[in-house]
Amino acid sequence: MKMIAFAPVVITGLAVLAALSSGTGDGWAQTGTLVVTPLSGPVGTTVTISGTGCNNLGQPTLLVFQGGYPSRGTVGALEVPNLTSNTDGTFSGTFVIPTDLHSLQGQGGGPVVPGTYEFVSRPVICMTDFTVTAPALLPDGGGEPIPSTRDIAGQEMVLVGLLLAVLGGLAFRAVLPRNRP
Repeated sequence: MKMIAFAPVVITGLAVLAALSSGTGDGWAQTGTLVVTPLSGPVGTTVTISGTGCNNLGQPTLLVFQGGYPSRGTVGALEVPNLTSNTDGTFSGTFVIPTDLHSLQGQGGGPVVPGTYEFVSRPVICMTDFTVTAPALLPDGGGEPIPSTRDIAGQEMVLVGLLLAVLGGLAFRAVLPRNRP
């Protein structure tokens, strides 16, 4: 009796393997290309998107900007609107990195924070990462951006390193025996 219970599973598995190996399954071997420029920037950055083959054959291209893990950014998603899809499978458009995302499968949503997000086609054929960075800090009157804490910390570390090198050299000289005539 156990053999009869497993027979449909084996037949189904063989049918799936046959479809995969023969390449006759719709979309089984389909691949696409998704190009996003730039690959990083703060909220409000305009991104240029283009590609080919990221859709079901004969259907318009559907792309989503999403964050999936709290440790990587905001959990949520937003459809990329106004893509121009051509009959040959190519598409193009622009997208402004949003301030907020909708919830994704009933979870998350809310303000977009710095982290790693994805542009993903539906169905998932094409995918690429986009890094949302912290916004540039501007002085009250506008003008040049104020260096971020990362920039300042890097400059301080260089100065501390130089100071330690000088002090280390002086300490080393004090330890060396002096040749006096």
